[in-house]
Amino acid sequence: MSDSDQGDPHITETRTSFDPATGSTTTVRTETRPGRTGFWMLGLIAVAAIAAIVFLSTRSAPPPAANDQSLAAAATAQGSAQQAAQDAQTSAVAAQMGSAAAQGAAAAKAAQPAPPPTQSANPPPAARQL
Repeated sequence: MSDSDQGDPHITETRTSFDPATGSTTTVRTETRPGRTGFWMLGLIAVAAIAAIVFLSTRSAPPPAANDQSLAAAATAQGSAQQAAQDAQTSAVAAQMGSAAAQGAAAAKAAQPAPPPTQSANPPPAARQL
């Protein structure tokens, strides 16, 4: 098909304007033809739908469902991991409590008054009398 097919309905619009300054009349003719964009879009959507149907119908089957034995093994593994995490948390709390006790003992020792000085084995010589 060419653009000049006689079967296509064409719409011709004529607009006439008058310029009072020059006294001239201008006529503009616009011819429009129906577009084929809608048909192209419909064709592309149909091709995409066919491709999606082919893709979905050729996919492999989903993996088999887990059996009771594998579920029990997973639950056991989760329980042991949970127990290990709980033991680690208990150890951390015990370490924090031990650290706090050591800090408290050091603070209490620092707060005690200093003991009086002891007498040395060599007393100072007696003052001389003159």
